Amino acid sequence: MWKLRGRDSSLAYEALCEVGSLAVRNVAMAVKSERKRLPHTVPFWVADDAVFFITMNALPRCGSPLTENDTAQKLWDTILFNTNKRLWWPHLVLVMPDHLHALMSFSLTTGMMKSLGNWKHYTARMYGIRWQRDFFDHRLRGDEAHIEKAYYIRQNPVRKGLVDDANDWPYAWTMGKGI
Repeated sequence: MWKLRGRDSSLAYEALCEVGSLAVRNVAMAVKSERKRLPHTVPFWVADDAVFFITMNALPRCGSPLTENDTAQKLWDTILFNTNKRLWWPHLVLVMPDHLHALMSFSLTTGMMKSLGNWKHYTARMYGIRWQRDFFDHRLRGDEAHIEKAYYIRQNPVRKGLVDDANDWPYAWTMGKGI
């Protein structure tokens, strides 16, 4: 093992950091190019009224593209429009600065993948939102999971230090019974 002291050690450390960051960047690029699409098909045996926990990320991450100006309200308006078309039922929607969480049920005729894909495409075109490819979904099994995920979603702005009380976050909406 080589031992470097003084100025030589700091130069070696800087060189190692530079090489390390290049290696990390190269690995990230390789992983990104190999990333596969997430499967969002709902099996035939899943009940019509199944509720899904959905997460969608906007770009840039760590920015606030979804809460600038009136973007969050526009997103909610488009969600209501699709609800009236019976494409989905939003139980809970919460818009964060760079991502969106929702508990939703979907029409069997259109399905989750097509409904959300079309919605992301529309909002990107109309409002200039840059969405990350795909989205995360998880089917909730039972009322306990529903309550747990709703609490997790509602507490998101509190965990991020944006508000002290979840009820103070202005970009959260529910349909039907409050969650």
